[in-house]
This record gives sequence, C-alpha cells and structure tokens, in this order.
Amino acid sequence: MNALQLIRHGQQYLAERNLDKATEICRALMDKTPELPPVQYFAGELAAARGDFASALHHIDRALDGDRNAPALHLMKAQILLALGQGLKAQESATLAANLRPDDVATQVQVAQIFGKAGNSHGAAEYYIKAKSLGATSPQFLYEFAINRYACNKADEALEAIEAFLGHMPTHGDALLLRARLKKQSEQLNHVAELKTLLNTKGLSWKDEAGAAYALAKELEDLGLYDQAFASIKQGAAVQRAHIGYDSDDEVTKLRAIADTFSSDAYHAIPAADIKDGPVFIVGMPEAGTDVLKALLSRHETVTTTGEQDHFGAAMRTVINEHITAQPDRKLSPLQAALEVDYGRMGEMYLDRVHAMIGSSQRIIDALPYNFLYCGIIQKALPNARIVHVTRNPLDTCCAAFKTLYNLAYFFSYDLNELADYYIAYRELMKHWHAIMP
Repeated sequence: MNALQLIRHGQQYLAERNLDKATEICRALMDKTPELPPVQYFAGELAAARGDFASALHHIDRALDGDRNAPALHLMKAQILLALGQGLKAQESATLAANLRPDDVATQVQVAQIFGKAGNSHGAAEYYIKAKSLGATSPQFLYEFAINRYACNKADEALEAIEAFLGHMPTHGDALLLRARLKKQSEQLNHVAELKTLLNTKGLSWKDEAGAAYALAKELEDLGLYDQAFASIKQGAAVQRAHIGYDSDDEVTKLRAIADTFSSDAYHAIPAADIKDGPVFIVGMPEAGTDVLKALLSRHETVTTTGEQDHFGAAMRTVINEHITAQPDRKLSPLQAALEVDYGRMGEMYLDRVHAMIGSSQRIIDALPYNFLYCGIIQKALPNARIVHVTRNPLDTCCAAFKTLYNLAYFFSYDLNELADYYIAYRELMKHWHAIMP
C-alpha cells in the first residue's frame, strides 16, 4: 500500500474519530516518507484533531516547504492559526489560497469563512461577493452571504439572499428571524399569517419553532400588536429555555461569590501589573446600549474594536488554570487562585491575543458586555484600562433582553423570573466594583 492509500485510510479513521488507528498510520508514514507534503498535511490534520495546534502548525509549515502552490495547505494553515488565536496571520494564509485559485468557488467561500471567523466581516465580503459572481448558489452559501451582508449593513442584499435561502429551507428559524429583522413590516407586506401557520405545523424542530416565534413577535411588534407580540416572545422563550442547561440559582451564587472574594481588603492587596497599554472595556447587561456606544466610538480613525470575542476571559482562565495546575495539593478554586495569580502575565496574554487578532491600534475597544464580571481583575491586569459601564432603565434593559433570541449566551434571558434574579445580582456586583475601584 503506497503513501497516498495509507493517508486515505488514515483520514477515514479521522472522520470516524478513531484517533488511535489514525496515529498508527501517521507514525508509519512519518517513518517512511516524511518528506512528502501530503504526509505532513495528514500529520497536521491528526495533531489538530487532538487539539495540539502548535504541532499541527509545524507539520503544515513543513508541507508548505515542499509545495507552496497548494491552496489546501494554506487554508489548513489558516484554520490552525485561527485556533491559535492568530487571526491576522490566518487571513494572510487564506488570501494566499484565494490568489492561487481565483476562479474556484469553494476556495473563495472557505477564505470568506476564515475572514468571518477572524471577526473581519468587511474583509470576508470581498470573497463572498467573488464567490457569488462565480455562481455560488447553494443554500449554505446563501445563508452565509446573508449573514455577511447583514453584518456589513447591506440590508437589501441580505434580504434578497435570505429570501432565496428560505426558498430552499422555508422552516429555518434563524433565517425567518433574520428576515423579520431586516426591515420593518407593514400591514400591506408582512409574513404574520405564514409564521402563524408554520408554528401550528407538526414536526417542527425546537430550534426552528423558537426562531419562528421570535420572528413572529418582531413582525407583530412592527404592526403595533404588542400583546400578541409579547405572547409570541413568551412562546419562543419557553421553547428555548426548555432546551438549554442553565441553573439560575448557581449563576446568581457565582456572581455574589465574586464580590465576596474580591472584598475591598483582598482587592487592594493584589499588586497591579506594570502595563502601560490602556484598552477601553465597555461593559453592562446585554441590550443596555454597549453596541451603540461601540459603534459611535469605533468611527474614530484611531480606534479598533475586538468584536464579540472573549479575549480577556480566555487569558484570565488560562493564567488561573496554570496556577491551579502548578499546585495540585492546595486544591484551589478558580476564585481563590484569582487572588494569587500573576496579573502582569494575564494582561500581556490578553494584549497578545488581541493584537494577534486585530493588529496594533492607538486605542482598542473591547465591548463584550459580560466583562462586567471581571472589572476588578481587568483593573489589576491592565491598570491603565478605561472601563465604561453602560446602564439603561432596568425595565427597558430586561424587556429588550427577553425579546432577543441569542445564540450561545445569556441563558438567563428566557425566563422572566430568572432574568430578574440575574439583573439584581448584576447590579449588586456592579455596585461592589464601583465601591472598591476608581
């Protein structure tokens, strides 16, 4: 059996998640023909499947040493760089692939996806538009294209694409909701009857039911039928809540434990890092206005935003977990460890992650709302950071959160009692941060 046949067998094992068998084949290949780019590519795939992205990058670079003109290698490298949090380099590798196959639809779409995952919607647009010009018409492409056009504030193009997508998949809940959001419905032109009929259809998946219910609520609200809209929100929220794992009491307890751990004495005993950079963190509840403020500030030419990515939380968890792992006998909890860790390392790790994704900037804005959890930690890791706490009328905030269908965040927002409990705990924590910090 030659090397290419062995690789095909190994990739089949990878597809089946049989990593042990795939590893056996990889070892045999590396012993006999390590110089072949396809062998190094397979070794990179295996390393990535194991979560060892540093090794995966090493193998892909070796494969590229033997073949710089293979788009698949550049695309694979881009995916690995994304996993390593190196968004700018990922976009560079993806661009090389796009230039090697300028007339290949699949390549252009994959490049667009990489730019999108790196948080660069406007950069992704170039490749989505190129793919469309080359004849891309699959449902998956139409949906991604609509999402991209929406992110780029091209509502008419997004609506055209999502309508075409719904022609293929008329019950897709997220697409129905996007269609409703893209324009204000009128009495003469709306989808209320269609959505009501769909919600009475048997066999609808729970995700599609939730999306359709929120879409119906949006359209009913546009028509001024507020009681009906609220009833539809409650229906969609109940469906969503029934299918997520969330313990409201545990979540509230965690918020209160943060304030208890970072008492005034404990907080002031933590030495601050010696870091000069001063990002701006915009924090608060979802729907409180953080996005509006980010949009206003990001118009300035010296400002770059990080997007909705958990850069600070990732750096914080890495440093805390390393501290716990280094002292297994102490059995530290994450909050206990947070009082002892190297905040300089945390701040530098955060800045490294941000710069790798968005590059350098005179002023970085991080507008992930739930960074409010970490205000005290942010101030110790980045003493020159500015933290802007955005507030809004409590009823407006909670109402806006309740009528929003989120993806994989804000699980407290689908039950009114849980939403109220979380909001109170949030305000208590923010009152604590305001009391002990400048």
